[in-house]
Amino acid sequence: MIERRKDRRSASDLSGIVFYSQRTLGDCLICDTSAFGARITFQTAAPLPQVFELHVPHQRAHYRAYTKWRKDRQAGIKLERLVAPQRQHHLKSQVI
Repeated sequence: MIERRKDRRSASDLSGIVFYSQRTLGDCLICDTSAFGARITFQTAAPLPQVFELHVPHQRAHYRAYTKWRKDRQAGIKLERLVAPQRQHHLKSQVI
């Protein structure tokens, strides 16, 4: 098997929550992480949007996630860290 990743992966055991259009789509397990992505697993093989938000409560982090591949109950995703919603509100109130 050819390894296509540029970044080293680390095993993970974090729980995540998938959001799309301000609705919860379900919980997931974040199995592997790298500097810019992750492999996530779901309990069932439900549809996953091409772009969604991933909340990781343990890290108090929100990410914009891009589905790169999908197989059965697993998906490979690219991640972009988002500013927490409370922080976004604070930043907007400072714009003049």
